[in-house]
Amino acid sequence: MDGVENMNIRRGQLKASITRFWNSLQSPNVDPVEIKARREKIEEVWIEYEQLQSVIEAQKEVDINTQNEYREIFEDLYFKSVAAAEKIITQTKGTEEREKSKSETFYEKKATPAVKLAALNVPTFNGNYHEWASYYDIFSVLVDKNPDISDIEKIFHLRASLSGEALASIQCLETTANNYAIAWKSLVQRYNNKRVLVQAHVKSIYDLEAMSGESASKLRQFTDTLSGHMRALEALGERPGDWGPLLIHLIATKIDKTTLREWESKSSHDKVPTVSEIIQFLESKFKVLEAIEVAKNISVRAQRPIETSAKKYYEKGSASKSFASTSKLKCYVCGSEHTIYKCPTFCGLDISDRIKRATELDLCKVCLRKHDGRKCNARFCFKCAKPHNTLLHLSGVGNKSTTNEQIQVQSTTAGLNIAGRSDEESKSISAHASVILDDRILLATAIILLRDEIGNLVPGRVLLDSGSQSNLITEEMVQVLGLKKKRINHSLSGIGDSAQTVSSTVNTTIISNYNEFTLSTSYLVVKRITTNIPSRVFKGNYVIPNGVQLADPSFLKPQKIDLLIGANHFFDLMQSGRLKPIAEGPVFQETCLGWVVSGPLGLPEKSEYEHSSSAICLLTGETPETDLERIIATFWRLEEYGEKKVYTLEEKACKNDFEKNVKWNGSGRFVVHLPFKKDKPKLGNSYEIAKRRLLSLEGVFRGIQN
Repeated sequence: MDGVENMNIRRGQLKASITRFWNSLQSPNVDPVEIKARREKIEEVWIEYEQLQSVIEAQKEVDINTQNEYREIFEDLYFKSVAAAEKIITQTKGTEEREKSKSETFYEKKATPAVKLAALNVPTFNGNYHEWASYYDIFSVLVDKNPDISDIEKIFHLRASLSGEALASIQCLETTANNYAIAWKSLVQRYNNKRVLVQAHVKSIYDLEAMSGESASKLRQFTDTLSGHMRALEALGERPGDWGPLLIHLIATKIDKTTLREWESKSSHDKVPTVSEIIQFLESKFKVLEAIEVAKNISVRAQRPIETSAKKYYEKGSASKSFASTSKLKCYVCGSEHTIYKCPTFCGLDISDRIKRATELDLCKVCLRKHDGRKCNARFCFKCAKPHNTLLHLSGVGNKSTTNEQIQVQSTTAGLNIAGRSDEESKSISAHASVILDDRILLATAIILLRDEIGNLVPGRVLLDSGSQSNLITEEMVQVLGLKKKRINHSLSGIGDSAQTVSSTVNTTIISNYNEFTLSTSYLVVKRITTNIPSRVFKGNYVIPNGVQLADPSFLKPQKIDLLIGANHFFDLMQSGRLKPIAEGPVFQETCLGWVVSGPLGLPEKSEYEHSSSAICLLTGETPETDLERIIATFWRLEEYGEKKVYTLEEKACKNDFEKNVKWNGSGRFVVHLPFKKDKPKLGNSYEIAKRRLLSLEGVFRGIQN
């Protein structure tokens, strides 16, 4: 009991210290310097109180409720005192800074540069010895030697600036003010090791990448890296310039043969060169190479022909060449800066009104431009090949009921491919294009989401194909998703009996971007499903019907296909919505994945050059070889007669012992009996010999003991 009383007395003394500190704060003539010193001392009082109070509360004879009340009173007094002291110190410091700022305002305005400097940040150090020197200097100035930062703040800054191996070296230390000095000293002792730093830089010089040929960029990088490591060694007190023969031999093994030949021809043959000489040679060498490369680039640009609107277009393969002047556009109908093919006023008219309007404006019926009476060289109508523009084509009664929306789509589409060869007015654009067209058939594609092995959603592009019996997925997408493969042996066959063997399948779930639809099924894994779809870029402004949310917004841009959904789920995806804005254009079909676009684009059906478009038609089944092997194996199993197993005596004994003794005890365990051979092997006649040797050894030991 005396021990508890002594601890209570000491606790009272500690509380008295806190009370005196609080009373000193109430004085009107308080000294901030004295308050700061008292606050530091009070922190020691708090630490001692915490330890003492914990010991008192651990005693059995004390009342825990009374101790909790005492702890609450003490803590309120302590924190109230510390907060008041901090407020006084902060106010005093702020007043001093404002007065100092006022007195130096005039000089600061003159001395402060107009450029605003960026904030200095402590770099991150991960344990790389090459980065230690710069990290040490920056952290020492900004944090370690900064008197305005407390130790608890410093250790937070220290932890935030470390990563990897460096952070792990101080991870065991708690984040307290007292541990900052220990953590910083530990880092300095570990990484501020001159021997290790020198070895690291020397190793980096030895590990410089060898050059296979002349290259200005690689030679400059090699020289800069070598010079940087040498300067770092000099900063550590070493003199790498004195390592001449060793470094020169090392450099000679790293540079390319042409540079080495030039070095040997320029260096003295009867004098050992220095390291600085070979570095100067390398610097001059890469400057020469840079100058040569710049001269080559200028020469290439100078030799390029200047293409003008007077240059003839040409056709090669499926390429498209166009040459245009930069004169300002002006529509003949509304006067805006666009061609008549893109004029909403003109395209919104009925076809008969367009013909009338073109006649009033005295426009050529073929190219819809103004030119003299010479023969127009523009293409005729794409639909009937007669001498008029496609926008002026009359195809019967059906066209009279065409809506403005349909007309706009038709006009925009047709306007893309009207290539006039006549001269332009000074206020119009002259464009000459020759494009080798294919069938221009769109296939139904959609953008969907797939979930990978860790739950993240990955976008993918799927092709909907009712002509395929199988669902397919590319090997690349399987690797991205991290799906587990299952071994199979299937054959994919297509047009012309072309076959491909598939050896694996996966299961995955696709998620719609259009609604909450999901589809879980299996896919055959192939290296590639098809080429990019579509096969080329279709440029132009295509009108999308109102209320249509496309499943693939970039359906006109060639992109790779990640998945293919075949006929087993094709019609399950279809919904009731279906639109066809253009009579000869594509169909907008609503699906569970969004609205897909499929069919012809409504562009020219024939051209001077015809190319086949991509088509996919796949069948799946077992390979013939595998099927034949299975049939033969089944045949032999059916034809062979059963042969009774003949056991040896030992095997029969083990079998009988197993059937007789192995039991299930009901608690989840098997009880077994371990059989032994009945005819135990005999040891022979060695017993008597061993006995005599033992007795002989005993006699020897007795003699030694006596």
